[in-house]
Amino acid sequence: MHRLTSLPGGDTDDPVSFVEQPSAEVLFLSSASTDLSALARILDDCPSQDWDGRIRALPLDALNHPAQIDHYLSNCTSLTRLIVVRLLGGRGHWSYGLEQCALWESARTERTLLILAGTADQDRELHSLGSLPEGISDAMALLLREGGTDNLQTWLSGLRWILESGHERSECHQPPSLAAVPSPDPDPYDWQQESGPRIGVLLYRAHRQSGDLLWCDALLSTLRQRKLSPRALWVSSLRDAAVQEAVQRILSQQQVALVITTTSFASVQFSEAGLGAPLWDSLDCPVLQLLSSSRPRSFWTSSFQGLDPIDLSLQVVLPELDGRITTRIGAFREVLKADDRLCTAVKRLEPDNAGIHWIADHALAWIDLQTTSAKERRLTLLLANYPVRNGRLANGVGLDTPASCLNILRWLQAEGFDLGPQPLPQDSDALMAMILAGRTNDP
Repeated sequence: MHRLTSLPGGDTDDPVSFVEQPSAEVLFLSSASTDLSALARILDDCPSQDWDGRIRALPLDALNHPAQIDHYLSNCTSLTRLIVVRLLGGRGHWSYGLEQCALWESARTERTLLILAGTADQDRELHSLGSLPEGISDAMALLLREGGTDNLQTWLSGLRWILESGHERSECHQPPSLAAVPSPDPDPYDWQQESGPRIGVLLYRAHRQSGDLLWCDALLSTLRQRKLSPRALWVSSLRDAAVQEAVQRILSQQQVALVITTTSFASVQFSEAGLGAPLWDSLDCPVLQLLSSSRPRSFWTSSFQGLDPIDLSLQVVLPELDGRITTRIGAFREVLKADDRLCTAVKRLEPDNAGIHWIADHALAWIDLQTTSAKERRLTLLLANYPVRNGRLANGVGLDTPASCLNILRWLQAEGFDLGPQPLPQDSDALMAMILAGRTNDP
């Protein structure tokens, strides 16, 4: 059985819940729920009624299943002239939806499709999929990435021009100025004069632009309770080389002992994985990845799955390319209200106190470890002990695990770690003989 969701953009327990909204001239579909909450704030503060009944919004995670996409485009677009899709990540994250939106656009001449990339490195791949000149798409995407009241007002002006000019865009129908007002990037937040080890904290500036600050403030307050001194920075993305350089310079000047980052993706390209992460390598300190769930806490407690696939990909898998240390969920995305203008659920991140306190304690433990002499540190190396036969012991496809393990032990010894009275094996064969003298899973 398929059900209609009671609140468009809200979460549901059903495998497939169909979404229906009152139709409007503009549909705004975005991977970032902060886009929706920021737009709702702008419309609430807008003195004119220009957009009443003219624009609807929906998070893309409400349209995951092909049947949901088909139903939505068939039932909610009778008055629609413009669909705007903002996508974080490549086209593969919503490929069927992009295909169906393109078919929707081509069915009638008065329809327009605008595809906007959430990150600059995806501009060329995504903007050409829409029906507007790429220059317009580039400008509109940048306005959303920079965010803030002025830029969102300009973005709405761009939507108005698209609607008014229709398909007669020419020298006589030039768009208004779509120049984005740049925001400081990175931008310090809530720095205080306080003693204690300094902790770098990286936050997405989209949360500030949408007013989603509760969980950020909870994190900083919890760190201060442990006599730590947070140095928080709002950033657009760590995929930008200029932002990386500025973050590295600021955190180095502050001599941070550890970094907690809430940003997704990685600071390096996938093809560069394993070659080091210049940003973090230069800081030379632990980097903890704080997780947030795009689902409410009720989903987490009742589900066997844990993080959904997108959260898992963006917040766990990709950040590991940087060598970041995965921690725990510090916030869950909950429905704040049902917005009457956009006809959608507006959400915000609610802090998870248990998770935030655990992360703060974990940060403190890393800092304590830094002040502990190597001789007093206790460290474990885990090797695979596969069943059936000893030939599979410490097996790693394409790897010489015993030789690597022996190298690690030699490095630890050189750094002053206490490896016990027994001398290190001379070679990897001797290491394996020592391990085989103990318990294995060979019958």
